[in-house]
Amino acid sequence: MQYDLLIQKISSRSDTRYIDLQKKIENNRGDFTFYPPFWRLFNKKLSDLKISFLWQKLEYSSNDNPTVPDNTPGIYLFVLQPSPSIFESYNFVMYVGMTSDGLKERLNNGYRMPSTIKARPNIHRMINDYGKYLTWYYLPLPKKTEAKLRIIEENLIGFFCNPPINRKDSPYIISQANKSKMSS
Repeated sequence: MQYDLLIQKISSRSDTRYIDLQKKIENNRGDFTFYPPFWRLFNKKLSDLKISFLWQKLEYSSNDNPTVPDNTPGIYLFVLQPSPSIFESYNFVMYVGMTSDGLKERLNNGYRMPSTIKARPNIHRMINDYGKYLTWYYLPLPKKTEAKLRIIEENLIGFFCNPPINRKDSPYIISQANKSKMSS
């Protein structure tokens, strides 16, 4: 059922528009799961890999990326950080990814080139809807193979309880839990 829920001034002028707020909310709804046993499980798996999570960050909307290393494999996160922020910890991990080709290459060619992004519709929507509110966290891991990077990526996806853009990348335990249904 559609409702015009809000009449709001859009600009500093006195003109007003009807906004279909319900549709906007539906289009921007994201499912987040918070399940502390997964935090413990995947934290244990990640600590067994002996990685120091010293994340570096870059405002996604910035075109400046001097600190992102060339040809260095690694892991990265897209984190939604509302602005203006009235509470510093109000952030959501939207996507966990990895690259064996190089972090700078992935950032510049993988996420800042419109033709490449359109091939990945969920990421395309995330960047279009939230680009100026996204922070790109990255962790250079120069000595890790692609297989090790995939293990780290999967465990981070599990730790963050399957971020909304990673829906198809669920760790086995999460995908099995989502598929099963309890009979009543």
